[in-house]
Amino acid sequence: MAQSDSTEGHWLSKSGMRKGLRDTVFAVPLVSDVVRKHWNFLSRVGACRGVFSTYQETEDAAATVGPLGYNDHLVFGPEIRGDPADMRKRDYPVLFWLSRALAESSKILNLGGSAGMEYFTYRQFLGLPRHVIWMVCELPHAVEFGSNLARSVNAPELAFTTRIEDGAGADIFLCCGALQYLEQDLAACLARLQPLPTRVLINRVPVYEGETFFTLQSSFGSVVPYRIQNRQELVDSMIDLGYQLVDCWYEKREIVIPFHPARSIHEFYGFYFASNELAAKDWDDEAVATAHEVRARITHPWMARTSAPGTA
Repeated sequence: MAQSDSTEGHWLSKSGMRKGLRDTVFAVPLVSDVVRKHWNFLSRVGACRGVFSTYQETEDAAATVGPLGYNDHLVFGPEIRGDPADMRKRDYPVLFWLSRALAESSKILNLGGSAGMEYFTYRQFLGLPRHVIWMVCELPHAVEFGSNLARSVNAPELAFTTRIEDGAGADIFLCCGALQYLEQDLAACLARLQPLPTRVLINRVPVYEGETFFTLQSSFGSVVPYRIQNRQELVDSMIDLGYQLVDCWYEKREIVIPFHPARSIHEFYGFYFASNELAAKDWDDEAVATAHEVRARITHPWMARTSAPGTA
C-alpha cells in the first residue's frame, strides 16, 4: 500500500509539473503564440490559427496544415437529465423560448443537430406536442446514423435531411454550435427557406465587436474553416430579413488566435429572433416600460455620492 501511494504521488507530482510548465509557457505572449500555432495546434481539439477573409481562402490554407473536413464517424449524443453534467446553463434560454413557441403542429428545422442531440436532450424537459416535426439538417454520415437511430428508438417525429431547403415551412429554426462552421452566414441560410421561419434560435456562436473573419480550427484529427462574426453585423442582417432581436445571452468561453490578440474571443452568444409580426407577443410592453422606470429610480449604493460626517 505504501508503495502504491508513493507511485501515485510521483505521477501526481509529474502531472503537476507538466501543468505548471504549460501554464508558464502560455503566460509568455510571444512564446505562447508560437506553441499554440505550431506545436500545440493539431493536438488540441478546438485550437485555432490564422486570419482569413473568405471561406475559400481558409479552405486553401487548411490543405497545407492537415486533413480538411469533418470526421465521418463523429456524432454527438444528448445530455441526460439528472446526470452530474446535467443541462448546461447556456441551454436553458433555448428551452425557455422553445417552451413558449411550440404549438400542436410545430415544425422545427434543427441545423447541425448531429444525430438528434438537441431533440433527445430537450424532449426530456419539454412536453413536445403530438404532431410536432423535428427535422435535423446535417452531413450525410450523421443523417444516415440518425435516421437509423430514430427508427430503432421509435421517434417518428424526428427526421433527417442533407438539404436545408427541405426545412421549408418550418416555423422554428434552431442551430446550436454549428453556425460558425458554415460557408453561408445565418441570414443567407434562412433566405433559402420560403416562407421564412417565424422564430429563430441560435446558440453557442462566437461573435465579437471586430471585423468578421475566418480562421482554422483543429477538429478531431482534421482541420476545418471557422467563422467568427461581428455581433452587430449578425443582428443587422436579421433585422433586414424582417426579424427583431427578442433575447440575447452569453457564456464565458475563449478562443485565442496566435499572433492576433485583437481577434481573440471571450464569449459565445445565443440569440432569439422573432418575426416583426410575432415579436410583440413575446414580451409585455407595459411590463418592460415599468422595469425601465424602476431601474431609473434605483440608485446603487456604490453610485451614490456621500459626504463624510462633519463635512459640507
